[in-house]
Amino acid sequence: MRKKLQSTTSKLWASAALAAILVIWQAVSMAGLVPGYMLPSPVQVVRAFISEFPLLMENSRVTLLEAAAGLFCGVVFGFVMAVLMDRFDKLYKAFYPPIVITQTVPTVAIAPLLVLWFGYEMLPKVILIAIVTFFPITIGLLEGFRSADKDMMNLLRSMGAGRLQIFRYIKMPGAMGRFYASLRISASYSVVGAVISEWLGGFSGLGVYMTRVKKAFAFDKMFAVIFLISIISLLLMKLVDILQKKACPGNGQNKTEQRGQWRMKKKILAAVLTACMLTSVAACGSSEDSGKKDSGSEDLEKITFVLDWTPNTNHTGLYVAKEKGYFEKEGLDVEIVQPPEDGADALVASGKAQFGVSFQDSMAPGVAGDNALPNTAVAAPIQHNTSGIISRKGRGWSAPKVWKERNTPPGMPPLRKP
Repeated sequence: MRKKLQSTTSKLWASAALAAILVIWQAVSMAGLVPGYMLPSPVQVVRAFISEFPLLMENSRVTLLEAAAGLFCGVVFGFVMAVLMDRFDKLYKAFYPPIVITQTVPTVAIAPLLVLWFGYEMLPKVILIAIVTFFPITIGLLEGFRSADKDMMNLLRSMGAGRLQIFRYIKMPGAMGRFYASLRISASYSVVGAVISEWLGGFSGLGVYMTRVKKAFAFDKMFAVIFLISIISLLLMKLVDILQKKACPGNGQNKTEQRGQWRMKKKILAAVLTACMLTSVAACGSSEDSGKKDSGSEDLEKITFVLDWTPNTNHTGLYVAKEKGYFEKEGLDVEIVQPPEDGADALVASGKAQFGVSFQDSMAPGVAGDNALPNTAVAAPIQHNTSGIISRKGRGWSAPKVWKERNTPPGMPPLRKP
């Protein structure tokens, strides 16, 4: 009873702290201490969440599919590595340092390379998530295996038990606590890894959605997707807690009950791994089906066209040509995609995209530098760029003629007549 009361009290304190933060946030926004375009209020974030809910759910499905496939691969790889390093000491000495080193490399540095090597599909995202999630599983299980009770293992050896039996009855059950603690961390990492991989290159998902709303300066939607990612991570961690309570034997039970729950634990664990595996297969199947649909018109040549930024008026001609069917008339099936953070140059050079839009100042060193890319300039998407000069509204610089009527703004050259 006392433990239950303490748990309820701790939850009340946490809820009160969260409510206080939201109230202060709302008060700061209403008082105008921070401009609304820089920090939207909680009310605005909730409105954005409600208005964008269908789109958020559609992108969440893609992100969760990637996270489940990557988490499954990470758990399997981590389990295999932990078993092998526990069994063979030389493997432990050889692979433990490289495994630790893999976690020192920022994921934002790995993701663009994976996109460059494997393209925009699901494979690079699954690889990145597996890299992020296998480390906690490997380390947690390895520590659990190595902390097994030596007296119990010696007792089983004296009774003629082999390595497999010792692993099954001593090491594996003893490592389950650390395994679920690691799985809880990996589950949250899987969602974050999926978002980062989508952020740096992808067609859909919460990361792609976040990139689009960021470039559109829709920060209320930005906060909405951040809260959604946090909610998904917390739900996955809670799901692991429920799985652990159902699978792990409790204290104070007799041996028959413990053996029964151990069998139940193995069944639940097998069911979870099977579900993750089926999710991965379904993901691969859906991508294959989409590929078959895309190749329905076998006469069309598949072309990937990478933009240089979020779709804007500079890309109007491309979208009009696609909508009007001009590409199809020429025998082309053109897919227009948004670029990763490092632009379209590297993707075109690697052959992952046939065409792309690039800036002159970034393309020049890529074509004429010491490590020149095998790219070439083809044409300008439009004859005149639609970019313009902007100024803060309160300064009064509303038109070029103002520059003549007033002093030239600091750092701005004086206007000259053509």
